Formats: sequence, structure tokens, C-alpha cells
Amino acid sequence: MRLKRTFLAVALLLGFAFSCVDDDSNRNSLNDLSPYARQFVTMRLSSSNAMQESSDAAINRSFQGMMQGIQAFPGGRVKGDSTSAGSDTTIYNDPRKSCAVITTVSNADGSITTTYDYGDGCDEGWGTTTYVMHGKYVQTYKFVTDRNGSVYTNTYLFKTYFDNYGGYYEYDTITSEWFNNGSSYYSGHSTYDTATLKFAGSYTSYDTTEYGYNGLVHEYKSKGKSKYSDAGSTVEESEYEYGDGNNYYHAKVIQPLVSNYRCNNAGVGSFREIYVWIPVSGREVITYKQEGKEGSFEIDYGGGECDNILYIIEDGKRVRVDMGDFIPWCGTGVVAEG
Repeated sequence: MRLKRTFLAVALLLGFAFSCVDDDSNRNSLNDLSPYARQFVTMRLSSSNAMQESSDAAINRSFQGMMQGIQAFPGGRVKGDSTSAGSDTTIYNDPRKSCAVITTVSNADGSITTTYDYGDGCDEGWGTTTYVMHGKYVQTYKFVTDRNGSVYTNTYLFKTYFDNYGGYYEYDTITSEWFNNGSSYYSGHSTYDTATLKFAGSYTSYDTTEYGYNGLVHEYKSKGKSKYSDAGSTVEESEYEYGDGNNYYHAKVIQPLVSNYRCNNAGVGSFREIYVWIPVSGREVITYKQEGKEGSFEIDYGGGECDNILYIIEDGKRVRVDMGDFIPWCGTGVVAEG
């Protein structure tokens, strides 16, 4: 039976907690908000925006990256007795051969589709180092570059499809098992002027994925539209949901999230003074169901100021959060307004 865990447990495991804030000097603080609002921001901080749209989804990307890394594992192996001091460290040219049925098709639009089909399961690896893979992984890729003088224009798309794709590995008494189902799509264009070093681009994306690791199962779905340049980036549209059984968080951008790269400078100062890592403006609404309780709150990133401050609005309370107080030190950056 697949195990489920709540987002509260996830937040605790992630390691960053707002409990490091000294609230004694504050009339009101994050403690006046629901634990689910506090936890959501903790997850945002702890996992490098894991719950952003698919192109920035750290958790989802980690699983896809792991699977792709397995496929692209380099050939060669170290001689078996090389673990002891002074032993032979000769590298044998014994490349890994995949047990998958691999097919590659060139499509009419110029894209290329590669399918890795492991069927009901087969042994991957080489020598005595093997693991079982099963299911199907399909990847479609296209990248076209045009040049006009010093300006390069790129158009691209990347699609993936997973069907019971995963496997398991046994070592002594430990078994690791993973799987991935669903699909994702990422498409856009970009320009780069080699003379002026200016660049710009935009992309759209969607994702609907179920993935698990050692019994922990999560669902992720998103859709979004963003643009960027050397001056900054804007999330124009974004809606995503991250779920665990009956628990979920759902976020929707109601005012574009704007990041200003010009806020960052190379001047002398601390990390928090020279690097702004959250949007400087924009709003989003988060709805949730956790532990049988449902609710909602808003996140307001401000009016364009170069800072790492956001506001959480819930049940009439507006709480100011200075994210700089949580990396890598703790402080008293949380107060309530109104």
C-alpha cells in the first residue's frame, strides 16, 4: 500500500522552519496565521520554489533528472578490486547497454521523438551492478536557431510522457523504488544579441505528473506563461497544484509576478543586500486542504521595491515577512499590520 504524508511533515523534513524567528518583540507574528500558511512559505523557501510552474519545479525536475541521468549514465567501470588502498584502478571500457527497446522518430515539424520502453521490467546496468526498470518514457525535443547579424533567435519545445516509468534497486536489505506517470510540455523562443549582450524570451508550459519514491506519492499539475529579459522576468499566468492524497495546495497568480534583476548589484555588502531572490511585485491566491481543514490566503510581493519582503494576508491579518531573515541567519523580520 502506498504511504501518504501531509505537507506539515514535508515542511518539517525540509529543515527550514519559521520557528527560528524571535517573536517576543512582535505584537503579532506568523503565529497568528494558520500553520498551513506558514508551512507553505516555508516550503517555498526550503525547496527553491519547488512549487513554481513546471520549468522551475525542483521536486518534479529532480525525479525527471534522475530518470534521464540513469539513461545517460556514462560507460566504463572501475576494476572490482579498486576499492582497497593501492589496488588496480584501471577503467575498463565496458559501456552500459540498456535493456529498453529504444526507438527514434523524426517528426514532420522537425522535432525528434525518442521512446524508451522497458515493458513489464528488465535488468539495467552492467556486470553485477544492476537494477530493474519498467514502463515507458517518451521524449520529444526540438531546437532551432536562426541568425540575423549579431542576433540569434531560438525556438524550442520539450515534451515528456511517462507510463508506469520507474524501477527498483536492491542492496543488502535496502530496497529503493520509484515511479513516474504523466506528461509535461515546455515551449518558447528566445533572442540573444552578441553585440549588445541583450537577451529576451518567453515560454509556456504545462505539467501533470504523479510520482513516488519509496512509498511516498505526490501529484503535481501546472500551467503557466512567462517572459524574461536581461532586466528581469514576469510570470504572466500561473496556476498549479501540488497534492498528496486528499491534501493539496493550489496557487493562482492574480497579478503578474515581477522579478527585477537590476535589484542585484556587485557592491559591497551581505548576501541579502546584493541579491533579491523573490519577486518584487505581484500577488497570488493560495487555497488548500490539509488534515481535513480547508482555507485560503494571499501572498503580496510588494510594489516593486528591491527587497526580499512579502506579505501574507489571511483572515484580515497582513503579516510582513522578510525572507532575508531566514537565510542563513534568523532574525525578527515578522510583524503584523492592520
